[in-house]
Amino acid sequence: MNSIITLAEKSLKTWLATQDIGDIPVANIFRSFDSASKVLPSIAVQTESAEPVTRATGTWKVVLRVEVHSQADDSTEDQHHARVEKVFDLLHASDLSANLSAALTGFECQFAVTDDASHAVDNRQWTSSLRLTLWCGASDLT
Repeated sequence: MNSIITLAEKSLKTWLATQDIGDIPVANIFRSFDSASKVLPSIAVQTESAEPVTRATGTWKVVLRVEVHSQADDSTEDQHHARVEKVFDLLHASDLSANLSAALTGFECQFAVTDDASHAVDNRQWTSSLRLTLWCGASDLT
């Protein structure tokens, strides 16, 4: 059985892999921030929190963070920001919840909204992140 955290992360990762994400290889989309910082440029999708909204209906509020990583030694700041713009524009799409639902069997996203964004430079690596909140569910949750 899959947890809602696994389903939400897999859905977003699977959907991103089908989109035009510029020069970021599909193999560099990860479900872990640690993995994404080792192979650059990359995208990381990781859950920050998940809580049931209504137990009777199986609806959960899942907060995900999506990070775009680039190495300062291999990319200019403009190249990094171009990657970020491409990925973040996809996440602001009005049909994101429908796209996430279609990306993974057994996962239904009723609503998706983007929250705060941030940008940091650490250890010669650019990291830009966007928080995304999903109201979602599945037929088989643990």
